[in-house]
Amino acid sequence: MAKLVLAGVMLRAQMDERFPKRDTASDGWVGDSAHAARHSDHNPDARGWVHALDLDHHFGAPGDDERFLTQLLDYVRAGRDNGVVSYIVHDDRLAQASTNWLWAKNPSLEHHEHIHISFTRAAEHHGERFDLPIFRVYGPGEWDRVVPSYKRILAASEDASIMSQDTYRLACRLKALGAYTGTPALGSQGYPRQAVAVWQRQHGYQVSPAGQYGPMAHKLLFESAV
Repeated sequence: MAKLVLAGVMLRAQMDERFPKRDTASDGWVGDSAHAARHSDHNPDARGWVHALDLDHHFGAPGDDERFLTQLLDYVRAGRDNGVVSYIVHDDRLAQASTNWLWAKNPSLEHHEHIHISFTRAAEHHGERFDLPIFRVYGPGEWDRVVPSYKRILAASEDASIMSQDTYRLACRLKALGAYTGTPALGSQGYPRQAVAVWQRQHGYQVSPAGQYGPMAHKLLFESAV
């Protein structure tokens, strides 16, 4: 009897949990007759294990598929998957250990509608959760670990009328650091100049005018925190 490796079961369950309304039209795991006619990780091995999982790439907001892939590749590259992932294919690209988990173009691979993940034998009995930022649920006023656009924050710092997701993420990050005492407002959050100034004073940064946002502030607040 065919059975999906436990790491695949867990990854699929996390995707269902985080994106309960996701499109599953291109999901799959056990191979059909076309797969059976060739070598494929979708075919059960001699012990019944299937070492591949396909996830439809329409599961969240536009760009979430690439966010998921980037986070998964970083996770595997750091060895945090405990060696359960063998390779990943999506949109004419292949990533595996031999490419240092960076994408290599291969037009023959296709996989345009779904993300293919192949697993090692270690995945058969390894069913721990994949600790990816995209699977974490954040409440109002919490930073979702997505690095906002420096250019858009800079534009907002020069024009107080600009309110965006980027300035909201900045306010959330500053709130977590104790520099923002209000409640960040999703969708109507402008540049929090006063909170930036408080954060600068907390760390002894001499900036003129106070609250001015620069590339070093952006790096310290976000890029070093992900």
